[in-house]
Amino acid sequence: MIDCEAELRRRLQALYAIALDIMSGEEARALFCSVTKRGHGKRGPAGSYHPPPSKEAERKRRARGGPPLLIEIVGQLTEADIERMDRQLIDRLNRISDKK
Repeated sequence: MIDCEAELRRRLQALYAIALDIMSGEEARALFCSVTKRGHGKRGPAGSYHPPPSKEAERKRRARGGPPLLIEIVGQLTEADIERMDRQLIDRLNRISDKK
């Protein structure tokens, strides 16, 4: 069995290097930046000018949301899965570079 996390990290670094050759550093970072980290710059979290909601309001909001979504991972990533993800990312990079 291969170490999937290390293998994905290695391949992502290689793809990021390819992206830097094709596009500017800012565009490459935007392509590879995870969604959860967007909005948080080097100078702290994104500005929020409103006070946080009260505990009662937060409780009501969570009650309206329903049960949390649970995702089960059935098996390990295979070599074919990693190759497919590589192909999808390369195709995405090609589509971005074709627009220029």
